[in-house]
Amino acid sequence: GGQESLLKSQYDRRLDGERRRALGQTNELREDFEKAQKHLEEQLGQMQDELADAIHRYESRDPRPEDVARIRQLEASLAEKDHLISRMKEEVKFFKLELINREENYNKTFGRSVNVQPTFGQQLNVQPTLGQQLNIQSSPQIGSARQVQKQNSEGRQRGRTNSPPPFIGSNLNHFFVSLQKRRGFYFNINSHHIH
Repeated sequence: GGQESLLKSQYDRRLDGERRRALGQTNELREDFEKAQKHLEEQLGQMQDELADAIHRYESRDPRPEDVARIRQLEASLAEKDHLISRMKEEVKFFKLELINREENYNKTFGRSVNVQPTFGQQLNVQPTLGQQLNIQSSPQIGSARQVQKQNSEGRQRGRTNSPPPFIGSNLNHFFVSLQKRRGFYFNINSHHIH
């Protein structure tokens, strides 16, 4: 009885430490996302102004091939940036659901209540995309197929009660590797300049 209680206490301390570390890394991801989003919105604003100017010049004089080509180039760039922002929105939603589902699984296992900040997705406050404002068709949003696969996998895991779940740190190892990769993706976006 005493040995079991000691092991349970040690396990709880390790679990709490790993959970705090996971939430800290999630906050870092949110900050990186907000920086990348701000940079993209600035680029989109510049391209929108340039597109409006090109359209004005196009409408006020005879069309020239270079004007038409530039307008089409800007429209394609806007659609691409619009798609990137939509992808990031879906990825952040996916990560938030992943963390909440894992917390719920641990709470069901140990009968504990751990609060995960519910405002993570709300704080992102992503505005309507310029592609929608300009009536540009965006590519289909991603993430739903992965969420279905994740939910099916977690549904099977809930049926296993014979052994305790692994630590949250090892469970989320692959998850945070993905976060780091996406940080590199954001920085690649930041390195893009308008000519």
